[in-house]
Amino acid sequence: PCDVLVVRTEELPADFQPQVATTQLREKYQN
Repeated sequence: PCDVLVVRTEELPADFQPQVATTQLREKYQN
């Protein structure tokens, strides 16, 4: 599971914080 988080962090901007990884963020990046 940790590996998945690392990959997601690379795709997301540096400002991204795992703590705020909520459905809203997923929808925002999906669009």
